[in-house]
Amino acid sequence: MGGSDGDMLGSQVYAAMKAELAAGGRAYIVCPLVDESAAEGLASLRAAEEEHRRLAECGVLGAGVGHGLLHGRLSSDEKAAALHAFASGATQVLISTTVVEARARPRSRPPRPSAR
Repeated sequence: MGGSDGDMLGSQVYAAMKAELAAGGRAYIVCPLVDESAAEGLASLRAAEEEHRRLAECGVLGAGVGHGLLHGRLSSDEKAAALHAFASGATQVLISTTVVEARARPRSRPPRPSAR
């Protein structure tokens, strides 16, 4: 996020996330890129690896908050472990690319009920 409007929005988002975490909830952040090397010409976009590192190092969401990372370059086992840690509550915050959407989508859809 660039500029002061983006910084203010980011502060509001992180404040809402902190409140959710304090209430025992979890949160996830979806980034459009895996790493900054893919961001050439896209300086305003956040990369999952950099956001994960920044949140872990700066403690933006509070001390002791577990941060997980999920993206398409991880092995299947690493992806499964990241999702399991988040689902079980071992990790309170999951930073991901859109791979999380693809992993969460059911492989086959149940038949729709017929309209009457």
